[in-house]
Amino acid sequence: NGTSISTSTSGLSITVSSTGTSTTTSTSGGGGSSAGTVAATPSLVETQTAEVSEDDNKTFIFQNFSSETGIKKIEIEATEETTNPMITVSKYDARPINVSTEKTGEVYRYLQIEPQNFDSTIEKTTITFQVEKSWLSESNLEKGDISLFKFDANTAAWGELPTRQQEEDDVFYYYDAETGSFSYFAIAQNKEILSSTAASNRLLWIIITASLVSIIIIVSMVIYRR
Repeated sequence: NGTSISTSTSGLSITVSSTGTSTTTSTSGGGGSSAGTVAATPSLVETQTAEVSEDDNKTFIFQNFSSETGIKKIEIEATEETTNPMITVSKYDARPINVSTEKTGEVYRYLQIEPQNFDSTIEKTTITFQVEKSWLSESNLEKGDISLFKFDANTAAWGELPTRQQEEDDVFYYYDAETGSFSYFAIAQNKEILSSTAASNRLLWIIITASLVSIIIIVSMVIYRR
């Protein structure tokens, strides 16, 4: 235990550690995902073997992911015992080439999560993820503006998963989201943030509409009294 091997060639680093049974392949890091571009390959790939819950041998926990993935922990509840359960998390610096639809709004991470050796026995999965406070500040977002989204290849649409805010520390906000299946995911903005110009225009139209309604009411009252 504790043995690790690290190599680096032309910006590509591969780290294998015997503690926690994980493999990491990385080509870059840092920041949110780039809008309007496509990534053919992931910039970071991590594969882990599960820790089996002491209380339930059908619950599998994957943790100790690199903070660059945006994932803190993945907990899978299966219907049957599973041999050598593994999971691979791939981080993309832009929309993955196999995803046909760009996620609207600010995107912190594009990810692909792939379980191995479960043989369709997965009942529920809880994904705990993290977002840097500095990124939220730079993106003019609040901690409540973030959710986990899953890409549906059949509809070519991003679906928002129920997301709960959890604890925080000096660097990250943490969240939980549940899913019943796996695909490409996006940690991203969950609501439209209007620009100052758009917000001003919307306020102007509200004022105009309210004024017109008031004029109509006043005119109607005058006519009625006559």
